[in-house]
Amino acid sequence: MTTLTATVDRINERAGQVDWRRVLLVALMVLPFAVFYAARLVVRSVGWMLAWLWAAGMVGWEAAGSKRDGAG
Repeated sequence: MTTLTATVDRINERAGQVDWRRVLLVALMVLPFAVFYAARLVVRSVGWMLAWLWAAGMVGWEAAGSKRDGAG
């Protein structure tokens, strides 16, 4: 039990030495990083979806055109 008490005492001592300015700066840097990371994922997803829809439309257009021209 003394080992647990000693460990808790060391944790409490280290927790008392936290530089709150650093914590605030890290929090301020994490927020824009997370926002832009999420925005990048959204833009890539939307771009992929639009490219897929465009390709599907082109394939459909070609398939419809070949039947109309009598080739299919």
